[in-house]
Amino acid sequence: MSISGRVLLGSCSLFLSSTLVLAAERCPENYWQGQAPVILNQNMKAKTRPLCFNGFTVMHSGVTRTPLWAAHHLTAVEIQSAREIDRQDSFRAETRLPTSERAELSDYRGSGYDRGHLVPNGDMADREQQYDSFSLANMMPQSPNNNRVIWNNLEQALRGLVLQEQEAYVVTGGAFLGQRLQKIGQNGVFVPTDTFKAVYFPKRKAGSAYWAPNDESGRVEVITLAELDRRLGIQVFPALTDAVRQQKVALPLSTAGQPRVPRSSSSNDTPTDNNPSPNWLQLLLSLLQSLIQLFTGK
Repeated sequence: MSISGRVLLGSCSLFLSSTLVLAAERCPENYWQGQAPVILNQNMKAKTRPLCFNGFTVMHSGVTRTPLWAAHHLTAVEIQSAREIDRQDSFRAETRLPTSERAELSDYRGSGYDRGHLVPNGDMADREQQYDSFSLANMMPQSPNNNRVIWNNLEQALRGLVLQEQEAYVVTGGAFLGQRLQKIGQNGVFVPTDTFKAVYFPKRKAGSAYWAPNDESGRVEVITLAELDRRLGIQVFPALTDAVRQQKVALPLSTAGQPRVPRSSSSNDTPTDNNPSPNWLQLLLSLLQSLIQLFTGK
């Protein structure tokens, strides 16, 4: 074989290898109909990398040094399995990412922000999934009250719905809105201005999203998937029809009466899922109301 032939063959092999790796990293089983969210805002596409983990997929941004989103297919069986596993923390930097694009543990120390899970440890059905969930590629700087109270309550409420519906597709992430964004740490990890969790229930052919400012205000709202797409510049569930995206499902809110968690210099070292107990009465009432609406369509 000539030198030019060997070079061409080597180039083709490298291209094929890179293509196969990229395809493998997309993990379509974590997305509804195997379709990952579509980035509509061209400015957000720079240095993005899909990363497969056990049980979920992340789209990481080397610009923000955080995920843009993390997606997983949550089932009732997995929730039951997750309840049988005790928590074992293993926070660490993601070594599959270049050092120039990733966050380090030192970036969070003394920042006043939690290492907030996107896909929560409480959804992880086995040790391998749990271990992967503690990668910083699955974390974003999160306000203590947003992480430990608001997000904790919403995650628990969502598990309650999934136990009834049997499954849901979930996409969680942060929004970086405005021109002057806050950064933490020596590496300049971007702090999301807002946080979101989008949910689609295949059985009901319906979904909506939670949206909460990444601050201590305790505010949270439920919005349509169409509104979420508009705010983010990302089409979160591209396989859904416009009609489904424009319909709002009354997802349960359980923030009323929650204690306010003060910001402290050591808050970033507090485990992200070991949170104050939610207001169970409010949670139960919200959950029952949502289930009634899901089943009756009213």
